[in-house]
Amino acid sequence: VLLSFSNETKEIARIEKLFEPFYQESENENGFGLGLFLVKRICERNRIAVSLRHDKNVVTFSYTIPKRG
Repeated sequence: VLLSFSNETKEIARIEKLFEPFYQESENENGFGLGLFLVKRICERNRIAVSLRHDKNVVTFSYTIPKRG
């Protein structure tokens, strides 16, 4: 099963760091930078593949969920 979400966003400077704990693009951001880190950990534990694509001002997160049983 493939599940994808896309949304408009500002330019992402270091896309390779988005899933790292406590990473924030700017010091002016709210939160702790843990949301995407937790998403990735949950996906890893459930063998869900995560991919990220950034094209201009659109970011797409895709999750490939394996069939069970």
